[in-house]
Amino acid sequence: MPRYAILHHDWPTPHFDLLLEAGGVLKAWRLQAEPTPGVTVPTTPNADHRLHYLDYEGPVSGGCGTVTRYASGEYEGEITGATWRVRWRDGVATMTANGFTAPPLANVSPTRERGSHDVTSRFDIGGRIMLDGLDAVDWQSLTHAYGPATDVPGLLRALLSPDQEVREEAVFALFAGICHQGTVYPASAAAVPFLYELLTALEVQDKPAVAHLLASIAGGVGYLEVHAVDDFDRRVGGEILSEQGKTLEGELAREAAEIDAVRRAASVGLRQLLPFLHDPESEIRSSVASALGNYPEHAAWSLPALDAALATEADDEVREALAECKTRLSNRRT
Repeated sequence: MPRYAILHHDWPTPHFDLLLEAGGVLKAWRLQAEPTPGVTVPTTPNADHRLHYLDYEGPVSGGCGTVTRYASGEYEGEITGATWRVRWRDGVATMTANGFTAPPLANVSPTRERGSHDVTSRFDIGGRIMLDGLDAVDWQSLTHAYGPATDVPGLLRALLSPDQEVREEAVFALFAGICHQGTVYPASAAAVPFLYELLTALEVQDKPAVAHLLASIAGGVGYLEVHAVDDFDRRVGGEILSEQGKTLEGELAREAAEIDAVRRAASVGLRQLLPFLHDPESEIRSSVASALGNYPEHAAWSLPALDAALATEADDEVREALAECKTRLSNRRT
């Protein structure tokens, strides 16, 4: 039987693509909303795709984001007919001229979980739990600006809350803890993969705030890097560290390794931030631009994105941030 796949595609904005194997290619439609049990989702025809997308997950060529598989299997029926059916999870999905309908028993349902930040939603989407693995991280052993990062998992889950005030408080607390005044910590690196997951999930609200936090972390620096040098570029704090049996050089080396871990974590999903170069908020656009300048290994796709942003940017401060980022990337490539 021919195969099908439903892919989550994060570019240029998050959406789902429905792909059906037929005649040596994949016939494609963009779903105008997430597949919902028993609900017909309108579709828009798309260009044919290559067959390898039946099994592929990862970056799309040309700087067009990343795809992940949402559902896959076999289907029956003729695409040219009035209706065709897809054997999908717990039932049979159908496609008609009106759109795509997931089966009523499909495993796409919200569950509830109590976190440290009140009752917040987790979502079971296609058998995948949002923020699955969050509790497997030893947050007690990780630190942020205020000590052990035991509050971070509850704050991340709070970003899924239907209550806007809860979400806003969580964003504020996360900024204060894992990106305090631009400084980052071991807990920052551990939080980044979960923040990228939230950024690319359709059901998550306040994505600009999540993108702003990610961009700030991606461009973050170490606490000692900021505070262990006075206004005359002299190193300070050595005496206090000496009383603790530490040296400033040793602590700076430890911190450098921690910053490197943050940069590696942020680098993995950095492309997800590109759409926010065009966010309505100038602070977010500037933050994303500044972050991109720290990753010359991605200059092949970030420089064209910065050029495109510069071409339409009207804010002088954001234009300055974009130009400065381009200069940094160009200098570090040569």
